[in-house]
Amino acid sequence: MQLPKFVIMKHQFTASPKLYIGMDIHKKSWSIHLRTDISDHKSMTIPPNTAILERYVFENFPDHEVHLVYESGCCGFWVARYFLNLGWHVKVVNPADKLRLACEGCQSCRYPNDEQTNVSENRFDRLPQSEQAAAS
Repeated sequence: MQLPKFVIMKHQFTASPKLYIGMDIHKKSWSIHLRTDISDHKSMTIPPNTAILERYVFENFPDHEVHLVYESGCCGFWVARYFLNLGWHVKVVNPADKLRLACEGCQSCRYPNDEQTNVSENRFDRLPQSEQAAAS
């Protein structure tokens, strides 16, 4: 039995490509950043109109699974409902739940700026006495 010279293989996708959209919603404009699962795509500012974003996504990412995140605020949840009806995965987040560094906002971790002190100075010396004892 002789094999053909060229074998054409059909590609079968095991996972659908994903598009991630982060939005900052305001009354007069929306700031949007688009990212696929492999690269950053684009940042843009558009008028507050769902049809503009919908058209852009369907023209440029027709086969992508869309995930959208925006902060809740004064503009309400109508945007989330609109995009949920399109079959997109939508998350509305609380701005107060923003992840913070462990020492951000902690009174004992507020040190003077490095411009005001010697950069080569050991920061351990500036810890409060109770934290110095715990760290030793």
